Amino acid sequence: MAALVTPKFLSPRDLALAVGASESSLKRWIDDGRVRVLRTAGGHRRIPLAEAVRFIRKYHHQVLRPDLLGIPADAHGPDPHGADRLLRALTAGDAPAVHALLANAYLARGSVAELADAMICPALCQLGEPWSDADDGIVIEHQSIDVLLQVVPRLRALIAPPNPDAPLALGGAPSGDPYLLPSQLAALVLADAGLRTVNLGPDTPCSTFSCAIGRHQPRLVWLACSSESAAAQIAPRLPDLAAGLASSGVRFVLGGRAMPATPPGIERVATFAALADLGRDLIQASGSRDRLDEPERDPGPG
Repeated sequence: MAALVTPKFLSPRDLALAVGASESSLKRWIDDGRVRVLRTAGGHRRIPLAEAVRFIRKYHHQVLRPDLLGIPADAHGPDPHGADRLLRALTAGDAPAVHALLANAYLARGSVAELADAMICPALCQLGEPWSDADDGIVIEHQSIDVLLQVVPRLRALIAPPNPDAPLALGGAPSGDPYLLPSQLAALVLADAGLRTVNLGPDTPCSTFSCAIGRHQPRLVWLACSSESAAAQIAPRLPDLAAGLASSGVRFVLGGRAMPATPPGIERVATFAALADLGRDLIQASGSRDRLDEPERDPGPG
């Protein structure tokens, strides 16, 4: 299986080739401020990958050479049957194909929430339902989750970093819940909405949540419940946790396929799109400036 490699920076020539433009046009767009560049110690222009993706999405450029962005080519391009194609790629354990499907859909101006709701979740549901009692089905399901866990960090690399003053979201899965992917997707969706994120991951005790909340002072806390037994264990602790967060003005969000009954002070989200909406509400309420105003960082020699 081919390795997944994500570049950190592109040269102006690379980005020009990726979108089928001339290098002189790309340099003109840089001079016009459409593309932000950094300078190496040697004076060379370098474009952060996330900035290249922002430019492609904002100006509706077609990507002719996704490989220059570290994305495998997808001959079909984004389509409304992406969940079916994703299911086939996951069943085959084809990480490059999964990467291509999701990354190219994002380049075509889809949001991470849309990818999760319309492609990833339906594919995983189809994987889990017919094969749940078969040994080979369990193998395929675990293999598919592993592939997605390889691809999610590559999607994160396509997202522009949040502003330093953006609200922070913190979350994870409760003690006894071993699932990695739901919290990773929640963090990715909130990052795409512009928030800073801290993902505590699976099997996180309430005491750890409390400690992390005190340390990071988040404006939003999410809890992903995918295990019914874990949800039953955390349910009695939710009212006290919700009351403590409400007194600090922190929004508490609960999601996942095994959501327990929700006490007052907790917001339930059934889709990643709803979670993204909460994140955007927080950004708007905070008055955080646009990500493009973030000070430039030097990528170092290159």
